[in-house]
Amino acid sequence: MEESVEKMADLAAHRALARAFAEGFRSSPHAISGQEWLDREDLMTRAWELACCLECGDLTTDSHQIQIESLCRFLGLGQNRRQTIQDVVFGLLISKDCPPYETEYLPLRDTTYISQEMADIAGFYRAFGLEPDKSHPERVDHVSLELDFVDHLLTRMIGLSQSYDPRSELHFEVTESALREFVECHLGRWVPLFAMAFDRRIDILIPSVSVEYREDLGHYRQFGLLLNQWVENLCGDFGIHPTPITLDGESNDSLVDDTASIGCEGCMNF
Repeated sequence: MEESVEKMADLAAHRALARAFAEGFRSSPHAISGQEWLDREDLMTRAWELACCLECGDLTTDSHQIQIESLCRFLGLGQNRRQTIQDVVFGLLISKDCPPYETEYLPLRDTTYISQEMADIAGFYRAFGLEPDKSHPERVDHVSLELDFVDHLLTRMIGLSQSYDPRSELHFEVTESALREFVECHLGRWVPLFAMAFDRRIDILIPSVSVEYREDLGHYRQFGLLLNQWVENLCGDFGIHPTPITLDGESNDSLVDDTASIGCEGCMNF
């Protein structure tokens, strides 16, 4: 099958940012098993090229100017430095302020409902032959793994669009359908709330950390803002219409109650 140059460019652009965001939020240097990977220099270059091509207005959200350069500068930090910043933001245990896990944002805290959502996410991964790296286990609903999965689907679509196999068109449609369903049912639903909580968390942290880390945190906050903008663009390009999860109650309430975290009950081993 053959796709237009514009379509191919869009797919490659979305894939580049999916990879950049996954790297920025990753809790370990490992991705979903079997995932194709890029070195950091190539990752930053492609992410920059993508960001300059996306048609998303003036790139402002809640008066914050989204700076693509911040994404590249944060990814350019050493692994240990980035890990330190991530630990400050997310904590060593599940952060109640901005947890990077989808199920922590679900409006219903029923364990059966949460388990079903986790199983649904894992089912998407398994359907395409993927699973979290067993040597560095991570919950399947972690934002980096969900982004890795979107990256995988986009990579698959790019490959199929360049294939001359008569079955490639059908496989492309199946993969694109999975992308739409996954973003509509999962990634697209909770990212807006996560991005808001992430921004608020860093806004609180910046005055309390040492000067040497303030600039890094300032660059890191752009990840949440740009991630939210990218998901909106992804939904627009693929005709996806997720129903965002919203918070009830006061805006300064914790996202997760002390008794609500599912802890190890939410971990899934493969």
